[in-house]
Amino acid sequence: MRMTVERDEDMDISRSDTGSNNCYDNAVKIPEPKPDTDASRRYNCQPPQFSQVPLTATALASSPGSGSTWLRYLLQQATGIYTGSVYHDTALADAGFYGENITDSRVVVIKTHRERELQKYDRAILVIRDPYDAIVSEYNWRVSEHWHRFNSKWLDEFQGPLHVVFYEDMVDNLAMSLRNIIAFLGVPGTRIYCALRSPNGNFWRKPANIASRYLFTRAQRTVIDGYQENVYEYVVQQQGRLRARMLE
Repeated sequence: MRMTVERDEDMDISRSDTGSNNCYDNAVKIPEPKPDTDASRRYNCQPPQFSQVPLTATALASSPGSGSTWLRYLLQQATGIYTGSVYHDTALADAGFYGENITDSRVVVIKTHRERELQKYDRAILVIRDPYDAIVSEYNWRVSEHWHRFNSKWLDEFQGPLHVVFYEDMVDNLAMSLRNIIAFLGVPGTRIYCALRSPNGNFWRKPANIASRYLFTRAQRTVIDGYQENVYEYVVQQQGRLRARMLE
């Protein structure tokens, strides 16, 4: 497995998964719009379409409540290509996600909350969100066990290239996160301004007004903290193994 990771300042993780010092050297540059032009026309912010050329089967994997629908919206805006899903959510289809229940090469990524059938995908983007916020987003603290099992399985068992995205990094620096994701996907990102001009759409869940960890008992926090530490340490360990192989 080749893995790239968004976060490096807080976790001391290299961004490189190739022989270069920075695997995002070829990342898409965001063009600056001119004040006297129509941004929609200039950047071709038209509705997305299905790809006319076959695309690599790429999983958009996440535990529930981690922001995959928001990222799907952003990728559709930035690439002009529909995202797919192993599910058939009619509400999302009605909202313009016409790739619902489509998992073929016409879509740029395929949403899944499943931790099985990893072999169906050639590569994957794994979205990891702070478990407290993810659990609150799903209104069920028992999701924490699934959060831990799901992320650990993708990190440990997926054999293809894997790009780890931290939800919090998307919130802090969306432009950089999208550049990195598009570079990993290897698809045109000339429409990235279309995503950045209206980044939230109707698919970004607002965070709770209070610190989410304090919605749980001390015993629950102990369990969730252990899960979080285990997954984050595993990300660091996997990246360390990658560095060692590159130096061999």
